[in-house]
Amino acid sequence: MHASRTVLAVVVAITALAAACSRDAGSRRAPMPPDEATELLHQRIWLDQEPRKESDSFHVLVFDGEQSGVIQTRTIWKGSFEIFLYEAQSGRIDLRLPASRKRLHTGFTIEPAKRGQADVKLTLQKSPSGPTVYYGYRFDGGDADAWLAKTFGAAPSD
Repeated sequence: MHASRTVLAVVVAITALAAACSRDAGSRRAPMPPDEATELLHQRIWLDQEPRKESDSFHVLVFDGEQSGVIQTRTIWKGSFEIFLYEAQSGRIDLRLPASRKRLHTGFTIEPAKRGQADVKLTLQKSPSGPTVYYGYRFDGGDADAWLAKTFGAAPSD
């Protein structure tokens, strides 16, 4: 009787594991077409993770519609940055970082994804600095620093 309970428990565990794996595989969504993904680059602000508190460090990518952008390593209130120039088309981004004299040619995909307030996920084959996966947040342009402070920070106390 004890052996049959053990076998039953193993069968239940394997079935649950198989169901979880198939559910994860089924929840993955296909990447957007390359032209649509290229257009979305400058319509989002890209973070590798949402800061949970003001001292959390995170990475930010911002692409503007004029083929320049900024990559940052920061907290809500303090960080470092580098401006880059880019061309994006057909699932490829060519980046030039004049300050560090780097060039990077990398493929990229954007796919629907829900993580916190983000609605899409950007995956770079290679990164100019930091992570290769970023999550995209709706951003209507303007000041990225002000958006980050408003979205994730509280006003500093006097």
